[in-house]
This record gives sequence, structure tokens and C-alpha cells, in this order.
Amino acid sequence: MPHRYFTRELGGGQAALTGPDAHHLAHVMRARVGDTVVLCGPDGLEYTGTVAAIAPGRVEFTVSEGAPSKAEPAVRTTLFVGYPKQGKLEEIIRHSVELG
Repeated sequence: MPHRYFTRELGGGQAALTGPDAHHLAHVMRARVGDTVVLCGPDGLEYTGTVAAIAPGRVEFTVSEGAPSKAEPAVRTTLFVGYPKQGKLEEIIRHSVELG
């Protein structure tokens, strides 16, 4: 199963990872040119990226067409909460995060 990375540098069939994500992929995961990963773009689509080049602090990819992410929920939920008394806000936030 390919690893999943989030990037904003995506467009024109090319993509790049920089910073800690690039370091993780290049040095910890020991990626090589030709390896594939799943790249998640800011548009909510998933792209299959093939490593094209590895440089210090940067990994470049060629990407395929995007497909809707299977991890994104099919429904949207809006939570309305009044301001609670005596520290209950943290409990509400915790339970909301648990729901996703």
C-alpha cells in the first residue's frame, strides 16, 4: 500500500514535497526514483505520484489524473454549540473531534 502525503505544490502533471515530508520520504522511507506514493491535493483529490527526482529538502513527482479521495466522507456535518458553563467547552471539543 503506497504511503500518503499532502502537498500544495501540485499542477500540470507535476508535484513536489518539501520540508519535513520530503525528508521523511527520502531518508526515513528510503524512496527511490520510480517509487509510487499517493499525493493528496488541496482540492480533495488523490493523485498517484511517481518519484521523478530527489534533491536535498525536495522530492519531485510526475502525477496521474486525480480521483476523489475515498477517505473523505460523503456527507457534511455542521455542529452548533452554545457557549457552555464551567469548562465544559473542552469536553464538547473532545467529543466532536472523536466523531470526526
